[in-house]
Amino acid sequence: MAETRPTILQVHKTKNASVQSAYASFAFYRIYQDMFGRGRPDRITHAVIFDEAHRASRLKLIPTMAKECRKYGIALVLASQEARDFDTSLYSAIANYLVLRVTENDAKALARNVAPSDTERRIADRLKQIEKYQALYFSEGRRAPVHIRLLEHAQCSS
Repeated sequence: MAETRPTILQVHKTKNASVQSAYASFAFYRIYQDMFGRGRPDRITHAVIFDEAHRASRLKLIPTMAKECRKYGIALVLASQEARDFDTSLYSAIANYLVLRVTENDAKALARNVAPSDTERRIADRLKQIEKYQALYFSEGRRAPVHIRLLEHAQCSS
């Protein structure tokens, strides 16, 4: 029977940045290898959610995995404080972005990647002014972002 509970890898449990990077590299590489053995399902069957992904932003495997994972039924979510930490090749592989308020530099970088050139400046300005618990959702094939209100206190059940 297939496992239905999430598996959580807590890379941050160790305070050593080198060990965190090595652990993240190993985990990503293993997931990457395993996805080829799974075949190509007709829908998304798994999700890899990588919080604090900027800690592993230098991994060359991340852009490669982002390009391949959807066709193997894996949704890849990279959550990070800074967009500029990632290799630019990653952005060409991403279809959807959920962006909370960002700094000037990140707003410009993200706007270049998610907005048509005629709206880059306006989108960058919007990204810098997003209120707390709100975000802009950008999706492939959608010209304008969708404004989203996030829950202030999400309740999770175990």
